[in-house]
Amino acid sequence: MKTIHTAGILLVLGIAGAVHGMWTCRWMAASEVPAGRDLLRQLDDTVGTWKSGEFFKIDETNQLKNATTTARKFTSSKASGTIVVSLTSGHPGVVSVHTPDVCYVGSGYKLKSPVQRQTISVGDSGESVSFWTADFEKPASLGSDMLRVRWGWTVDGKWDAPDFPGWSYFGSRVLYKLYIVHPLPPNEDLSKDDPYRQFVAALVPALKRSLSDPR
Repeated sequence: MKTIHTAGILLVLGIAGAVHGMWTCRWMAASEVPAGRDLLRQLDDTVGTWKSGEFFKIDETNQLKNATTTARKFTSSKASGTIVVSLTSGHPGVVSVHTPDVCYVGSGYKLKSPVQRQTISVGDSGESVSFWTADFEKPASLGSDMLRVRWGWTVDGKWDAPDFPGWSYFGSRVLYKLYIVHPLPPNEDLSKDDPYRQFVAALVPALKRSLSDPR
């Protein structure tokens, strides 16, 4: 009976390991890993009232295996803070994990507010998209560093914030993950007029156009 019990455990562990290996492309050669589009490089000079700026170099040691990340800065005269947008594309099993509520906390930030799902209307068609949203705070030499982060996923340009993105996008060839990060200045009241949220509403259709562009 003990031998049968042990064999059963080993069988379950073997199946779990195989599923995890397929999920994360463990046995894929580099040439077989699906590559996403670098959508940030296809954006126009302006996104809404925001000017598209420089790209940030991503340290290769911080790049996820079987995924590619690019990051770009956006500025506007209507907001005191700069927005940093990062876009990761690659295999769904890799891109669906490593969310800000895990990696930001791991780098010294604390959650200042609970993670919430936020729905934003985009364009004139009444279409809406969803992102997870959370505020983070980190002690700094002068006061504290406070950030708001929105993040979500898509395969076709309609961004969503599912509870279990790994299962929601299982079987997709390429998954995109978007981070939209901006500071939270203490003297800025975003409850009445939020230029950062307006940026998201302008960015979403711009990224969708880039995704459908055959270039």
